[in-house]
Formats: sequence, structure tokens, C-alpha cells
Amino acid sequence: MKRRKKKNNTQQIKQERKHQLNLYYKNIKYNMALIGDVKAFETINRTEKALLHYCRIRPYKIVNAEDSKLKLIAKDIRFINKCMSNYLQAGYVVLDGKKISYYNFAFYIETIYLFYRNAKKDENPEFCAYFPIFETKEFEERRLEVIMALTKYLELVAWSVSDLTHRTVRFVKQKYDNGTDLTDLSTFYNNYFIEARKVETDTIKLNGNTRTIYEICVNADQEFMPLSIKAEELGINTLMHDFELKVYIQQHAIIRFKERLGEYFGLNSYSMIIAAMYNKPVEQEPGKSYLFPVELRKTRFGYLKAELNGNKLVILTFLFITNNGTPEGQKLNNLGLEKEDKKYLGIDHLDIFINSDIKKDERLTQLFNSAGCGGLFKIDKTLISNIKSEEVARAAFLNQYLGIG
Repeated sequence: MKRRKKKNNTQQIKQERKHQLNLYYKNIKYNMALIGDVKAFETINRTEKALLHYCRIRPYKIVNAEDSKLKLIAKDIRFINKCMSNYLQAGYVVLDGKKISYYNFAFYIETIYLFYRNAKKDENPEFCAYFPIFETKEFEERRLEVIMALTKYLELVAWSVSDLTHRTVRFVKQKYDNGTDLTDLSTFYNNYFIEARKVETDTIKLNGNTRTIYEICVNADQEFMPLSIKAEELGINTLMHDFELKVYIQQHAIIRFKERLGEYFGLNSYSMIIAAMYNKPVEQEPGKSYLFPVELRKTRFGYLKAELNGNKLVILTFLFITNNGTPEGQKLNNLGLEKEDKKYLGIDHLDIFINSDIKKDERLTQLFNSAGCGGLFKIDKTLISNIKSEEVARAAFLNQYLGIG
């Protein structure tokens, strides 16, 4: 019984391999038809077809480096690789008027192109004649477009697993030795290793207390770069206007960001905070204090309050758009809503604007629109993971409290 079972398993493996090979050839022929002619497949012999499969370009994959101090768990890596595969299959380039997914271009068409280059060397004009597209400028431009799309995606993924107080992550293409072993297929793989840089810290004095601050590091084009801002971008026009101010953040700001915006935006705090520092700041106190708008899809959520501290620009806290200390918060103050009122009514957090019925009340929406907070009612709720299934009744209470009911 054991021998028969082993034999059956071996047969199943052979059948599966044959199925996968046939599926691969089917995809190769489909892509040949897209960029040339499927007849090219019949111009190569059995050995060459086997070589086409043996030397195929492998899919992009993120893996842990054996000597890396940072290792993601297998579950997270599988999820990241699945998302990357979906992204490559959804995105596309247009070549010779035809839509070709990033996935097909990066693996099948690049494999055909590799075979084409070798066929030119081996003087196989019959095969090459079917692919004049490979000699065009358009083809080279589309190759670059696919590479840039993947690079940008890897950068975004790296941002999603980076942290402002612990590590900055990047993905680096695995390098292979140019050996002479013909059985070594590593050169056809597209593996990316995970690399991390520990966040640098410093201390400053705030209100007589010593506080730890964290240097913000950015992964730009898969390179680690400390975030900095030129003094002139803050309106400083002295002899020091060209001076680069390194940007730091204290943990209090990150805590307030997560508390006031909720779980979804808290998970994306790294990218949103860095993006905010590229926005034009509102000068709060000339030469000292600045407010950097935090926005997503043209909706303003609040501000990062940053202050100059020697040669550093330190983010001290996050102010929700209705909070005191923001331009919009001041307008609400002028309408009779003081700090304690906002706290009591719960309008100092994003949650109330998402989960309550105030967005349906014309008088309340008009009030918040007049203060510049109307964008909070336009947030795409499908992005938020902590939306309550039942809407909270708050409009009547707010109207009564404000005396506009």
C-alpha cells in the first residue's frame, strides 16, 4: 500500500508540473500575440521551448535576508507579496495601442525579449522577424514605466511597515554572483530583501522637562534620507535662509494623532505625517512656531504643530482641525465654541463627524462649513475600519447646546 501511494504521489507531481508548463506556454503565446505574432512560438524547437521556460523571469518577491536584524513574520510577507501581485495585475501600460498588465510585461514579455536577444546572437531571423516592436523607442519607454511603477509601489509598502520611533524600512534588490554554473538560475529571480535603519534620537528641554525626540527618516527611491526643511521655506530670510533644519518628532504628537483621528489614520501616521511636512506651513509665531496642514485627498484633518529648537524643527503635537490653536478652531471660537465646549460635545475628534448624524443636519453642516471644517463630512467611509454600524444621535443635542435648534 505504501509503495502504491508513493507511486501515485509521484504521478500527481508529474501531472501538476506538466499542467503548470502547459499553462506557462499558453501565457507565453498569449503575450507573443499581443506584441508580435503567436506563430513565433512554432519557429522554435522543443529544446528552445524548454529553455524559454527554464530561463523565465520570475515574479517579484519580498523575502527576509538571512543576516537581517529585521525579519517580518511569514504571514505578513505572504500578505505583502499577494498585494504586490494584485497591484501588478491591475496596473497596465499601453504598448502599440494594446493594454498589457505590469505583471505580464515584467515576466512574460521580458522573458520573450530575453529569448529574442539571444535569438539575434544565434542568428534566428525567423523568430526575430515577428517582434519588430522590440527595436522601438516605445518599447524601451514602457519597460522603464513598469520598473518605475514597481519601484514606487515598493516604496509605499516600505512606508507602511516603517515607524516614526523605531525603524525606517526599505526593500533592496538581491544581488547575485555572476558565476559560471549553468544550473544557477538566481539571475532570473526578482527577490527583494528587507532592510531597516534604527531611528536616531535626541533630547530637548520643553517647559523645564527633558523630552526624547525622534529624527524623521524617509525612504526616498529606496534610500534612507533624514527629513529636512530649508529655513527659507519657513519664511526665514536671514543669512541662514539656505540652512537645512532636520525634522524631529516627539511621541506625544504621534499619540495625539492616533487619538484624534482614529485607528485607520493612526496606522497610516508615518506616511501622513511625512506628507504633511511637505505642505506649506501656517506661521503661528514668527520665527518660532508653525502649523503644517495634515491632508488626505484634499480633506484637511488638522495640523502638526512644530517649533524651532536650535538647528532642529521639532513636531510637538497634532491639533485636530477644530482644536484651539488652528485657524478653523479660532473661527469656531468666534461662533461661541470654546475649548471645553468642543471637548464636552466630542467635536475635538474625527469619530463624531464619521459616526454621528450631525452630517445630515443642515444647520450644523453650515456652521462647520463656515469655519472651514466642511471637508470632514466628505470623508470616504469605506476607508475607515472603525465605523460603527449604528449611527450615533448627536445633532439634536448639539443644536440645543448651541441654541440653534
